[in-house]
Amino acid sequence: MSAASSSTRGLFLSGRTGTGPYTYYDTIDYVNLSTQGNAADFGNLLSTAASGQAASNSTRAIYASNENTASNTIQYITISTNGNAQDFGDLTAAQQQGSATASPTRGIISGGYVSAYVNTINYVQIMTTGNAIDFGDLTLARGNNGSCSNGHGGLG
Repeated sequence: MSAASSSTRGLFLSGRTGTGPYTYYDTIDYVNLSTQGNAADFGNLLSTAASGQAASNSTRAIYASNENTASNTIQYITISTNGNAQDFGDLTAAQQQGSATASPTRGIISGGYVSAYVNTINYVQIMTTGNAIDFGDLTLARGNNGSCSNGHGGLG
């Protein structure tokens, strides 16, 4: 499962159940951060996935790739409006098992796995759709890495 949020809403995207063979989901759930309660249905991703790379600013969330199969697809969701994900663009290459983080303007997707771990860093402008652009390289090829952001910039 992946997660993204604005200051008012939290999103939970995709996921899997079972111990093998796994069942993969395209579900997007949301919670209102100011109130306690169960998650509610937000919409669906373009396809089933285990856990892709999610990042967000105060308006929009992006979701790239996934865990169960290499993909170059980037999707987006407008956080304040329930609905299905829409096509955003493509990563520079198909990958899986990377990480994502964001500033208020840029989303960064880094690392991952194809037939071996990769060191690529991609970026997108979150508020405009389009294909990712090469940002640079990680110091090591790796996947399943973590990410963080302080609201101004991020590390993958």
